[in-house]
Amino acid sequence: RAIGEHVRVIERINNLDQTGRVMFNGMEWTVRTEDDNIVIEQGELVRVLRIAGVKLIVERVEEV
Repeated sequence: RAIGEHVRVIERINNLDQTGRVMFNGMEWTVRTEDDNIVIEQGELVRVLRIAGVKLIVERVEEV
């Protein structure tokens, strides 16, 4: 049920450093992006694309 949801990054997402967390439904989730070259900073908004094992795969959402 997380797919398509927008969540705030609580730990910088960097696949190469193996970092990244969000809070979703009261639980902390490990997150990654599909592209290892994308870094998303703490506080940014992301959209959940899919679930891979126990990780959420996300993309940056452009805020207006």
